[in-house]
Amino acid sequence: MSAVQVAETVYAVPTNYAITHSSNGEGNIVIKFSNLIDNDAFSGYTSSVLDNGEILKSYITIYNVDELETSELVTILRHKFGHTLGLGHFTDPEDLMAPVILTDFLYISECNVDAMRVLYNGNESSQMVCEK
Repeated sequence: MSAVQVAETVYAVPTNYAITHSSNGEGNIVIKFSNLIDNDAFSGYTSSVLDNGEILKSYITIYNVDELETSELVTILRHKFGHTLGLGHFTDPEDLMAPVILTDFLYISECNVDAMRVLYNGNESSQMVCEK
């Protein structure tokens, strides 16, 4: 995924990441691959630890991983990674942050970039409205 330049913000947008393979949960973003099937048929789940609105650590779980095609896994990880940065769901079904992904041609929209700018300027995500 190519980097998208986000304008200067009050809080620094995370742009540098190091991948560490660990079985004990080291790192700020922990990804767990599971063969379990979620009861609600979700392909993954993201939870974050917050302090005064700042995301300190996020956990991503990807379900039924052995049954996923590589392209499906990549799409789910990109979507979940958006949540770790603070993005919510967007209404455009072709957007990477759509609640249900029904296309192979996802994109990081201008609205995603604008939402990052709003979030990292200390505003609530509910202040963002995106329309296609």
